[in-house]
Amino acid sequence: MAGIRSLFFAKMRMQVLYLVTVLVLVESAPTDMGTHSGGADMETHSEGACRWLIQNITNPNPKQYLPQCDEDGNFRLMQCWDFVDVCWCVNLLTGEEVPGTKTHGSEDLDCEAVQEHESEHKDGEKDDDDDDDDEKDDEEKDDDDDDDDDDDEKDDDGEKDDDDDDDNEKDDDEEKDDDDKKDDDEKRMMMMMMKKR
Repeated sequence: MAGIRSLFFAKMRMQVLYLVTVLVLVESAPTDMGTHSGGADMETHSEGACRWLIQNITNPNPKQYLPQCDEDGNFRLMQCWDFVDVCWCVNLLTGEEVPGTKTHGSEDLDCEAVQEHESEHKDGEKDDDDDDDDEKDDEEKDDDDDDDDDDDEKDDDGEKDDDDDDDNEKDDDEEKDDDDKKDDDEKRMMMMMMKKR
């Protein structure tokens, strides 16, 4: 009986040691090779976010990815992890990976062009948002003008035309029916998705 008990405890010790080892490895492994966002706190350090991040890594693993910094302490445009031979482009200040830039090796990666494209794209989005706001304002003005025109349309008796009101009510009812159908379809889709799980 004592032999079985000691064998049992020996196996348990091995399993516990195995689990602890796995947990240590999981905790020390990088979760996302290209993202090094430590929040606003990291960006405000005078030595640069990249250098600050490296200085604050505790117990570095030889296989762990360490960001590459420029002379100012910011992230280099191109980050490479030699252990797995993967490179990607990042934001200079935050170290966040530019989506879609991760490749094997660095030969085909032009991070300067990617950064220029990203900055142009962001500037274009701001301009597009301004244009959308202008279009919405114009549409609201047109709607107000249409409402004024409806008020101006009166019969000979000085009252509004009842036919127009009936047409508007029918249109509103049709729109509500369409919205109800869309809601029902969405509910059905959600139920089907829930059943599949």
